[in-house]
Amino acid sequence: MELDYLMAGHLKIYHKILPVFFIPICIAIVVWYGWIGYSTLTERQGLNGDWYYYYQLTRQQYYIYNFTVALIAFLLIILQLTYLTRAKARSLSLTLWVIILFIALVIGTEMYLETRRIYKG
Repeated sequence: MELDYLMAGHLKIYHKILPVFFIPICIAIVVWYGWIGYSTLTERQGLNGDWYYYYQLTRQQYYIYNFTVALIAFLLIILQLTYLTRAKARSLSLTLWVIILFIALVIGTEMYLETRRIYKG
């Protein structure tokens, strides 16, 4: 019975509510990491443009990391909106779990980079 319900394309209430929380989080990730990647790529002065130095990375490594995170978050926004509008419950559930895993990986990576940080002063 439960599988028939999911296969028919009907969305449960949590399928409609969770994207309301996850889409703004993904938008914030796209903006934040995109801006840091852009600042690093264009060699802008200031903290965002020089942050790679504190993590002991090259400029290229750091902007590739930031643009990759921003691109994945952007693709997850597109997937959520597509599956939400097409009422694909199974695909939307899988995408929501992927977002949770993605956020956990980003937090874990940031924690690792923080252990490599050189404090200036």
